Amino acid sequence: MNIEFLKKLSFNDQFEHESEREIVLKRAAADSLASGKRAVPTIMFFEIIMLGMWFLRGGFFSSMEYIAYFIAYTSLLLCSIAAYIILIAVSRDIDHRYHIVEVLSVVYDGFLIVWSVYITAVDTYYNGSFSGIIFITILVIVPIVSFVKPVFYMIFHVAGCGLILIIISLYTKEDVLANIINFSVFAIISLISSLTYYGVRINSYKRQVLLEEAAERDALSGLYNRQKLGQMSPMIWQRCIEKKMPLTCVLCDIDDFKQINDNYGHLVGDEWIQTVANVMKQSFQNDLCFRYGGEEFIVILPGRDLEAAVHVVETIQTGLKALQEKPGGIDVTLSFGIYEGQPSVEGDNIEKFFSKADALMYQAKRNGKNQYCSECEKD
Repeated sequence: MNIEFLKKLSFNDQFEHESEREIVLKRAAADSLASGKRAVPTIMFFEIIMLGMWFLRGGFFSSMEYIAYFIAYTSLLLCSIAAYIILIAVSRDIDHRYHIVEVLSVVYDGFLIVWSVYITAVDTYYNGSFSGIIFITILVIVPIVSFVKPVFYMIFHVAGCGLILIIISLYTKEDVLANIINFSVFAIISLISSLTYYGVRINSYKRQVLLEEAAERDALSGLYNRQKLGQMSPMIWQRCIEKKMPLTCVLCDIDDFKQINDNYGHLVGDEWIQTVANVMKQSFQNDLCFRYGGEEFIVILPGRDLEAAVHVVETIQTGLKALQEKPGGIDVTLSFGIYEGQPSVEGDNIEKFFSKADALMYQAKRNGKNQYCSECEKD
């Protein structure tokens, strides 16, 4: 099979960057988890019913036919119980265990395909006529309930259909050609619809991610907005407490921004906000950069000390000086306030860190602007 074709079936080229792909996969895993927690118990229930019916009809071991069906129903029941236990465990921390859902889906769906081939073979062998309804039903349900990549589904489909065609050829007593043609048509339709459905789900998740991202971003600067800061701050604070890490906040303000707007116009002022935001994003590998309000920006550095924060500030200052194209043809400077502390369960909260950094920033302005003032809780 063509390797490039299989790569296209992964749909990875639909993602602009890895973080977007990760968010979509987490969303897909959460949906698959919810669907699985409904579908798997349903399968378990029906398998228990089928085992009970076969037992009442004459026991499990009265003939080879009964033994064959006992193996089928028991194996699916046990596999479903194991899958459900894993789903319950993963649901406690889906954000960090979403890959397990993906692996489980591949394994469980692969087992369902094999099981449906087996039960079809047993039905055909003992009844003498072919009915692929169970196999086709599994093929249709699998991509709807779980989120298996098309490359895996393609493998399941080709292998399963190949085995079914062999079963038709070996065990059916009449209408062999008609059964092969009918089954092949259903199989092709199922494959096309499943691949289409996967693409639709991917695009749906992407639209959700883009809408959420737009709500979290400041339209002018492209940085996270104040609302996102409020959402993330408690999590960052708690993580620093759990890991016993320091937390450093850097708050900066464009110097004399009112005069820039008054003398050069708000368009130039807006361009400088965008320019400063771009310099900040390029100056350090950290997505915890926010537009705090107006011409103010804040950077949160969990696990970084005062020295690391000063290096970030100096990198930003150097980036501003090195700009080739400056809005309005003017130079702009920033004043910074840097505060490092140790988050704790009692007493302080992250708002205190913001207030401290804000006070230090205004101290830098009083000292002459275009500089930073810093303070460490341990000093």
